[in-house]
Amino acid sequence: MLVLVVVETGPNAWKSFWRGVEYEGGQKPDYRVAAEALQDADWAEPYFLEAHNQLRVEWAPYVQWRHPPLEGAYFHFDANGNRRTWSTPTTPTSTAPLRIYMFGSSTMVGVGARDDFTIPSLLAKRLAATSFDIEVSNFGVVGFVSSQEVYSLIELLKQGNVPDLVIFYDGIGDIIAAEQTGVAGTPQNESRRGREFKLLNREREGDLIREAVLVMLSRTQSRASDFAEWIGARKKTSPAVSISPDLEALATSIVARYAENLRIVELLAKEYEFEALYYWQPVVFTKNVLTGHEQRYRNTHALEALYEATYRARRESDVLASLTTAIDISDAFRESTENYFLDFAHTSEAGNQKIVEVMMPGVSGAIERLVQGR
Repeated sequence: MLVLVVVETGPNAWKSFWRGVEYEGGQKPDYRVAAEALQDADWAEPYFLEAHNQLRVEWAPYVQWRHPPLEGAYFHFDANGNRRTWSTPTTPTSTAPLRIYMFGSSTMVGVGARDDFTIPSLLAKRLAATSFDIEVSNFGVVGFVSSQEVYSLIELLKQGNVPDLVIFYDGIGDIIAAEQTGVAGTPQNESRRGREFKLLNREREGDLIREAVLVMLSRTQSRASDFAEWIGARKKTSPAVSISPDLEALATSIVARYAENLRIVELLAKEYEFEALYYWQPVVFTKNVLTGHEQRYRNTHALEALYEATYRARRESDVLASLTTAIDISDAFRESTENYFLDFAHTSEAGNQKIVEVMMPGVSGAIERLVQGR
């Protein structure tokens, strides 16, 4: 029992003590604070502390999770779980504003950027300089895959919330989910959803007890590992990676599922009369000239081969090549020498600005078609 107490409390107590001595607030700064792009950002450290402590998701029908309302110093989510988007005071007009709905995962939410510097907010600022009355909404959700974004759009349409233009920003979510299981097309952490299903029902009482024991044992095992590293009996190791041995087949399947989602949205767009744009996002692996921070992160990322295979499959897809509104912007930072990536995919506020500029030709074309159709 004494050993269990030491294993459970020793490493954490030791870490908490030294973190309290070494770091203000007793919490180690997020590794992304070291990015060159954030060196002069006095908001970066408290920003990522808030992200770590307050940025959460909760259960939601059909899509599995959404963000709860949040009023933080750096993150603001409304009652529908949508992050605040920059907007100008509007004056009454004779016509309704053009409504743009933007979907994606954490890169669309804007992890790494303040409310007014996310991709949707920067697009809203860019469009405010035009003569059009435009309203931009951020429907990004941390951890989403493209299928969940399509389901979110369907629910909005069913509620009568029909946009004029939808913009999808994807790539990493589908890859991460496929890496976890070796199968394309499922949400992230789907195995947990299966274990949790009906866990509170009487017929699963035994499963509930077993899951509780497994959680405690897993925690104890983790603490034991920390304890061994603490006393120097074990070297720190990287987490194991479990992916399909056939990367090319998995990558092709990821892109095929993604293309099917686009086909569904195209059918919805025709029925509900809105425009749709689909942007395939850049990642650190699509940047040739890396800064010190970017290189350090790339050196420790275990899934580069899967990303490269999937991005290659995306470029070679005849289906996506035939859809002019499916736009690959993964080369946005290809030859840039500046630091735009805070990790493998989340970009700085300057990076978000560059992404918006790359998006603008497609967005401008869609808006022109919408205005002409009114």
